[in-house]
Amino acid sequence: VQVYDPSENSSIAEFDFDLTETIDFAIADTIAFAIFKQNLDFGIQKFLYDGIRWVHNDLMFSDWLFESEQIAGIEIWQDSVIVATDEGLYGGDINNGPHEWGRLFSEELTNTISSIHLIQDELLIVMDNAPYSIDLNTMEISQIQSSVSLVEFVKNINDELWGIRSDR
Repeated sequence: VQVYDPSENSSIAEFDFDLTETIDFAIADTIAFAIFKQNLDFGIQKFLYDGIRWVHNDLMFSDWLFESEQIAGIEIWQDSVIVATDEGLYGGDINNGPHEWGRLFSEELTNTISSIHLIQDELLIVMDNAPYSIDLNTMEISQIQSSVSLVEFVKNINDELWGIRSDR
């Protein structure tokens, strides 16, 4: 993992833990998380900003991470962290570790989530190739009508949805 300062055109921090793969990042003002894979197991790295530099805080694991076969990504919203897995969404307080996080929307969102994007207070996900929008203020889940199967989609500044079809 490398922290790069584009204004200085240089790396300001590097963290080498000899991990198999880094999947995704979520970054807030003073905290960041990375989803990683070590051999066949998923884990979460935690980084803290002390006002001067980013420091590595912890490599974190949990049973639900070990049981996951796919993790699509991670997002931070306010004081919460949200992780998209092949068994739905997991999340919790950013100050707690993943062993204290739990399944979110356990009734409605329990299948494979292949994409996750946060735009302000709206979480956009693709579950089983269908797009959904979640208003994080009300926790209302809305399926977005699509005539094609998707693997990922995003919303641009004009509120247009752009998607990647699952068949091409």
